[in-house]
Amino acid sequence: MQDGLIAGLFQGRLNEALLRIEAPAQDEETMEILLQSLDRFLNKEVDGAAIDREGKIPQSVLDGCKQLGLFGLVIPEEYGGLGLGMRSYGRVITRVATHCGATAVTLGAHQSIGLKALLLAGTDQQKQKWLPACATGERIGAYALTEPEAGSDAGSLRTTLRVEGDQVVLDGGKIWITNGGIAGLFTVFARDGDEIRAVLVPRETPGVSTGPEEHKLGIRGSSTTTLTFDNAAVPRENVIAGDGFRLAMDILNSGRTGLAAGTLGPAQVLLDLARERATTRRQFGRTLAEFALVRQHLAEMTLDLAGMQALVALAGRLIDGGAPHALEAAAAKIYCSEALWQIADRAMQLAGGSGYMSEYPYERILRDARINRIFEGANDVLRLLVALKGLKQPGRELKEIASRPLTALPRLGARALRRMRIAPLSLENGQHAAAQRLSRAVKTLARAADATLRRHGKGVIEAQCDLQRLADMAIECTAMAAVLVEGSPYAEAFVERGLHRVERSAAGLGADRDDVARLLLKDAS
Repeated sequence: MQDGLIAGLFQGRLNEALLRIEAPAQDEETMEILLQSLDRFLNKEVDGAAIDREGKIPQSVLDGCKQLGLFGLVIPEEYGGLGLGMRSYGRVITRVATHCGATAVTLGAHQSIGLKALLLAGTDQQKQKWLPACATGERIGAYALTEPEAGSDAGSLRTTLRVEGDQVVLDGGKIWITNGGIAGLFTVFARDGDEIRAVLVPRETPGVSTGPEEHKLGIRGSSTTTLTFDNAAVPRENVIAGDGFRLAMDILNSGRTGLAAGTLGPAQVLLDLARERATTRRQFGRTLAEFALVRQHLAEMTLDLAGMQALVALAGRLIDGGAPHALEAAAAKIYCSEALWQIADRAMQLAGGSGYMSEYPYERILRDARINRIFEGANDVLRLLVALKGLKQPGRELKEIASRPLTALPRLGARALRRMRIAPLSLENGQHAAAQRLSRAVKTLARAADATLRRHGKGVIEAQCDLQRLADMAIECTAMAAVLVEGSPYAEAFVERGLHRVERSAAGLGADRDDVARLLLKDAS
C-alpha cells in the first residue's frame, strides 16, 4: 500500500504526486446553482444568533435544508442523493457554517459520520432500505460510539449486542450523541463478545430512548442527548458486516475533513470583521491598523486562514482521488480547529469590549469553535496518532538495521543520503526560496523522528511530549507544502513562519516536560 503524504515526511520524502493529486472533476455548473440557492436560503432563513439564543434549529430551517437536498449531499444519486465528492461537500458545509455552526454540525453529523457506515460498508440491500430516507432527511442519521467509559478509548465499549434467533438485542447507553433528539437512524457500535459490531437502529425500535437535550457552551442549536438501549431488538440484517472498531475509525478519518471545512466560514467572517475594525476604528488619532501589534494580529490571522484553506483542499483532493488520507484528515482537523480558536481569540481582542457582547458575533463564534478541538477525536489523541503512525516505517528500518549490524553502515548511509537529498517542490510562481525552506523543514522532521526513536526505543509510545512535538512538525510541514501548491499569495510568509515553528519544536525534543508535570502534581498534592 502506498505511503500517505505525512508518513512519507517522517521518512524524509516529500511526495509531490500526492500533493498535486488530480481528483475527479467537480461539476462546477451544478455546484454554482446549488450554492446560489443555498446562499439565498441562508441569507433569508438562517439566523445563527437566534438559533443560539433559542437553543434549537427551527423546523422551517430543517425543512429548507431537506428541500435543497442538503441531507443527501454525499449520498449517491442512485439512492436519491446528490453524490457530491468531499471537496464539493466541504464547500457547502463551509457556506452553512458561515451563518450557523449548529446547523452545519447537524448536517455534518448526519452524513460525515451518522450514515457513513452505510456508505463505506453497507450491503446493496441495506443501502436500498435506508439511504433514500436519509437523502431526503426523513431519517436523520446519528453516530453512536461514545460512552461514559469510552471516549478516546473507543475499545472500552460496554454497550452489548447479543444474537437471539434472527434478531440482535442491544443493552447499554451512549452519551453526547449529536442529532440524538432528532435522529431517525442510529449507527450504534456495541460489543459482541470480544468483537465490536456496527448495527443500524431505527428510532422507533422498542427499548430505544433518548434523554433531554444537553445544555452546551456552544453549537447550542444542535441536538445532543444520551441514548439508551433496554433489550432493544433489531433484525440481524441491520448489522453491518466486518470489524466494527475499524469501521468506526474509518468513519472518523473521513469525517474529520468535513469538520475542518466547517471552520473556514467562521474564520473568514472573523477575519473580515477584524480588518474592518482595524481600518475604521480610531484611537489616539490613528486607525488601529496603523499600530504594529494590531497589524501583527491581522497578519497571523491571515496566515492561519491560508493554511486552513490549503489543508482542507489537500485533504479533499486526497479523499476524492482515492489516496491515503487518514493522517492528512487528522492534520487538517487539528490545524483548522486550533487556528479557528486563535483567530476567534484575536478577533475578539481587536474588537475590545464590543467583542464580549452578545449583540456581536464574536463570542458566539468563539463558543461554537471550542468543540472542534474535541469532536471526532480529541486533538491531543490525534497528535499521538499522527506521530506514532508516522514513526512506524522509520522504526521498522532502524530495527532491521540493528538486527543486521554487518550491513548497517551502508544502509545507515543510504538513509542519511535520502534525508539530505529532499528535492524541493517544482513551482512555477518563483517561490523557490520557500520551496527550499520546506525541504529544510522536512529534513528536520525526518532527523527528529530518527533521534526520537533512538532516544526512547520501545518506550516511544509513552514519550507523549516528544510525540506531540513530532506531530506538530509534521502538520506544519504538510500545511507549508499545501499552501505552496495552492499558490497562495501569502506562501512566502507562511513557509517562513512554518520553518521557524518546526525548528522550535525540534529544539525542544527531549526536554522532559513529563518530569516537570509530575513535580507540579506532587507539590499540588
